[in-house]
Order: sequence, then C-alpha cells, then structure tokens
Amino acid sequence: MSIIGSNILAGASGGAGEITVDDVFSIDLYTGNAGTQTITNDINLSGEGGLVWIKSRSSRAHYLFDTARGVYKKLESNASKDEGNAATTLTAFNSDGFTIGSNGDVNTNSENYVAWTFRKAPGFLDVVTYTGNGTAGRTVSHNLEEAPGVIICKSRSYEPTNWAVYFKARGADDYWSLNVNSAGSYLDGGNSNFRCWNKVSPTSTEFTLGSDNMVNRNGETYVAYLFGEDMSDVIKCSSYTGTGGSNPINVGFQPQFVLIKNAFSTGNWIIIDDERNKRIYANTDASEATDTGWGGFSSTGFTLTNAASDYNSSGGTYFYIAIADPT
Repeated sequence: MSIIGSNILAGASGGAGEITVDDVFSIDLYTGNAGTQTITNDINLSGEGGLVWIKSRSSRAHYLFDTARGVYKKLESNASKDEGNAATTLTAFNSDGFTIGSNGDVNTNSENYVAWTFRKAPGFLDVVTYTGNGTAGRTVSHNLEEAPGVIICKSRSYEPTNWAVYFKARGADDYWSLNVNSAGSYLDGGNSNFRCWNKVSPTSTEFTLGSDNMVNRNGETYVAYLFGEDMSDVIKCSSYTGTGGSNPINVGFQPQFVLIKNAFSTGNWIIIDDERNKRIYANTDASEATDTGWGGFSSTGFTLTNAASDYNSSGGTYFYIAIADPT
C-alpha cells in the first residue's frame, strides 16, 4: 500500500481518493451523563465500518464494539466472556462517530472515559467475522490488502475462551492472549494442540487457523481485527528490545497511540495515548495510572526511561502497535 503525501493512506478500493489518519483513527475523551451521548469525531463508521474500543478511566471493563457484529454487541478485552448484548451501550454507528446509551460501563454520570475509534481501510484495519469448523488449515478471507502485522481474534459464542493475538514480528508459530498477562505459546513446548494459526503466516488475502477453540471451534462464531503492518506515517506493528534504562524507540513517525506487550515474559498489555499520557492495561479493568517509566511521545516514536518489566526490561523483547499523530 503506497503513501500519498504526509499522513496519507492510499484510497480505498474503487478510487475513493486520499484518506488521512484523521479519517481512520480518533482518540476521544468524554464525561458520562447517564443518558444518551453522541461522540462526533468525523470517523465514518456507518459508511466504511470499523471498531470502537471504550474504557472508563476508572475501574471498569473494556468494551469493544464493531460494525461487523452490530450495535449493542460488546466484547471485553480484559475477560474471556462471550459476546454480550446490552441495548444501552453503543447504540449507533454514525457517519461522523457513534452514539452511546446509559450503560454505566460506557456512560456513568460524571465519570471520565476514553474511546479509541479505528475505521476500516486498506493497509490500516479490517474487521472479519466467521464461523469455526474445527479443522486445522481452515482459511479466512480478509480485505486488508496486505499481510497483517497484528491479528486480534475472539470467540463471540463460546465461553470461557481467551482472546488470541498474532504478531507478524514473531510469526505464526505462537499466539498471545489479550486478556491475560502471560507470555506467548512457546511456553507450551510446541504442542500442536495450542496452535492458533496452524504455523502458516497470513497473506494479503487470507489468514489460516488451527483447530484451537480460541479461533476455530466447530459451529462457534468469531470476530478478528486485522491491523496493517508498516504504513509510513500511519501505523507500525513491530518489536523492540528493552534496555533497562533510557530507551528511545524509533517507529518512523510521531505516534498518538501505542499498545505494547512483553513478548516472552509475564507482562500487562499497555495502552498509552497522547490525550491522557497515562497507562491503561488492556488485560485488566484497573483505573488508568501514571507510569514513571514512560518518557512520552517524540517526533520519531516514544521513549522509555526505566526497567519496568511490562515494557523495558534489559534484553526483553516487546511487540507494539503504533498509530501516527496527524499533526
């Protein structure tokens, strides 16, 4: 996927024209009112599709909604629960944002929230739903138009089932679970029963599944979020090595959002954005908190300042998703 100028994605299929980062990603802070709220961020969810990820900045669950599954239907990144249907959560995907109802996890009166909105676009994000068949080697088509850098997959109907995450920076031999802080499946000694991706790397048109219940139990329904790997000035999915001290990470642009995971040791899934500059753990319902080891975003990436095991232990390997700041 080519870039047309600074912070530009190539147009979607059919020659839709140039698309800026502002068209496909937004960080929105809002205060709950226990009623109805419309969050306007100029992201065309009703027309193009996408993902909305909402978290109270206090101690509440993460709620994920997407246009492929439809309104009301939430998944929790911090839990192995199946899909819930709550009519007062996200009630509409709009041409310029989304609308929420009175559910306390998304709209408690006077409580502060953050919402991350990701719009579908070639090279940035695709959202795919499918039904498992229990057969290793099953393939699922996608429209990302490039091999994904990260896949985040969850059963909608089978509980309890952990999330399954693929990182291209590691390869298709291993998986991670978004709702737990453990290391990758390499700790399982290579047992083929634990393989989610059947040891086959995704391509620009499809990804391959093993027979594990997390991704492919016969008759169960699933959703997968596919993120582009390396689009200059837009998104980067890659890895870095911890130093235990000052550690500037060069991603090639100034980010506004990062998600970080310790690859081969216990560690939380850290989310930091430039609207809050505080950490939220994707795998817990804990409140946001200031992290003394976070040095902030820079014009070329982000900086870490101490040896915290979650993101910068000496010699540790860390995977990340970074999304560019459009300014």
